[in-house]
Amino acid sequence: GTSVLGSDGAKIGSVDDILFERNGSIKALVIGVGGFLGIGAKEVAIPFKQFQVVSGTDGKGDVLTLSMTKAQLADAQDFKPYEPPRPAVTPGPAGAGGGMRPPMAPSSR
Repeated sequence: GTSVLGSDGAKIGSVDDILFERNGSIKALVIGVGGFLGIGAKEVAIPFKQFQVVSGTDGKGDVLTLSMTKAQLADAQDFKPYEPPRPAVTPGPAGAGGGMRPPMAPSSR
């Protein structure tokens, strides 16, 4: 939710998510750009090294600045979260329940 200001000082979006490396360091920030109250916003991942932290004044929270404009972020590639591949389902013989093996009956030994 931290505000992100562009090179012109205008708000260009806010932080929606943080992407971490396996070692725990921050790799990138996912910024929501455009939309209204989060609806219809586009998400863009920007490397963390491109941001500068500006301390808040008059009791306001810190903000992040970025040397890009809202138009440049709107033209950037959309961020798509990773989705693991779905396991392939192999069809079995007709009438065999979609290739699934029926449960085994308990043994009476």
